[in-house]
This record gives sequence, C-alpha cells and structure tokens, in this order.
Amino acid sequence: MTRRYLVLLGLAAVAGCGDLLDTSPPDALPSDQAITSASGARTVMVGAYGALQSLSYYGGDYLFLNDLYADNAVHTGTFSTFADADAKDLRADNSAIQGIWNAIYDAINRTNLLIQKVPGVPDLSASERDQLLGQAHALRALHYHNLVRVFGGVPLRLEPITRPDDAAEIDRSTVEEVYTQILTDLQTAETLAPASGTRSRITREAVKAILARVQLYRGNYAAALAKADEVSASGFELADEFPSLFDAEGTDTPEDIFKVTFTALQYQNFGYYYQSTDDGGRAEQGPEQSLIDR
Repeated sequence: MTRRYLVLLGLAAVAGCGDLLDTSPPDALPSDQAITSASGARTVMVGAYGALQSLSYYGGDYLFLNDLYADNAVHTGTFSTFADADAKDLRADNSAIQGIWNAIYDAINRTNLLIQKVPGVPDLSASERDQLLGQAHALRALHYHNLVRVFGGVPLRLEPITRPDDAAEIDRSTVEEVYTQILTDLQTAETLAPASGTRSRITREAVKAILARVQLYRGNYAAALAKADEVSASGFELADEFPSLFDAEGTDTPEDIFKVTFTALQYQNFGYYYQSTDDGGRAEQGPEQSLIDR
C-alpha cells in the first residue's frame, strides 16, 4: 500500500517546470534497486502473490465476468460492464475488461522482475533462489493461462517493463506460442518449486495441478489425467462438506492445493457483490437457477 503525503505549496515552487513533465511513477522503486538482497527478493515475492488479490483479478472482476459469460451467474445489479458480460456483448470499451488486462499484466511484470533479478542476488542460498524462481515461473504460467483462455493470443512479456513505451513495442503472440511459454514455465517450476509449504504459496503439487488444468484446456486428456493422478496421490481429496470451502476464517480443507488468501484489509468483493441490498451488499450478480438446482 502506498501513502501519499501533502507537501507545502511553497516547496513546489522550488521545482522547475520541467518536473511537471516527469512521467516516472513517484511511488515506484526503480527495478535495478528492487532486488539487490535476499530480503528484497522475499519482499518482491510477497508482492507477486499480492497481485493475485487485485479486485480486477482473483479479488473479483476476472472471476465475475467469466461466471457471467458462462452459465454460472446472472447479472442482477447496475454495472453495465457486468450486464455486457451476461449478454455476451463484450466490447473494447468495457472498463472491467481493461482492468482485468492491466491487473494480470501487472502481475506478470512482478514475476518477470523476480525471474530476471533473483539469479544475481548474492546472499540467497541456492535452495531459496531455486524456490523463488520456481514460484515465479509457476505464477507467470498461471497468469498467461488466465489470459490466453479468455483473450486468445496475447503479447508475451518475458522481461520487466521499466518504461511505458516498452509495452507498446511487444507484438501479439499466437495461442500456440503462448501455450508453449506456459508449458516451458511450468516445466521449470516443477523442478524448482518447493516440495511443500502453506496452501497460499506455490508448491510442486500446485505446479502439477496447474499443468493438469493447462493440458485439459489443450485437449491433452491423457497428460491432464496423469498430472491430476499425481496430485491425488499426494493426499488431496474433496472436502467432506462443500460449505467448509467458504468459512470466514479461510481454514484449509483437504482439497486446497493452492489458494489466494484475503483479509479484512486485503479484501475481495465476492460477499459484497453477491449479498442482497437488504443485507448491506449490492446484489450485483447471483447464481443461475440451473446452478442452484444442481
């Protein structure tokens, strides 16, 4: 979270007029200073996971619009951006789509920074270096899969963007090129990611689960089944009761392989958008009746 401070107007007069044209983000740390030590690498990794919590990503819109476009949810509120998704009439000027695009590419940029800088951090042990790189590669693969399955071929950014003009210099890749990169990242991650850890961090089993999903979308069913069987063999299974997946404390269940966590400060919009207006929500969408009936 960034903080902005008010400064005395008199101090502003000291600066030259040219400063007003400086496009460098005032709250951003230059990439060459962001990861120069083990503690810096760990901090940036926390930020890489934090990108998943964006309200335009797993915190809300990415999942909302996918459910609305499919047959899982129906629009019941006032947002025209959501209504367009429910009507399957998404256009380039949909601000929610732009927010999703920006949030995912911001997340990709954070992983790119880790992948580029971590190998050169002098005070990282070889083990921790590999684990950080494995997680970064897995997260980047997850982000690109979320992009390609919604937008088709997208620009492949494999290095950090350090100036706005850099983004415009990358052409759109084909679907096949994007999937090739996804599988390359996941193969790297499977060898480097930690063998175990908390459910809110990428582990080797989480990488296998993502691989199974990617292969399923590719239509490589035998490969998808093989990876899914490897994950199941590690002891994961469906929770005994479905509501236990949504308890207020976010308690781990036997089927949690990797999950994005939220808190009162790092919140998400699910409860608010689904809850009725009588209960303090905005009732922006609700489950399709066919889903309720299942």
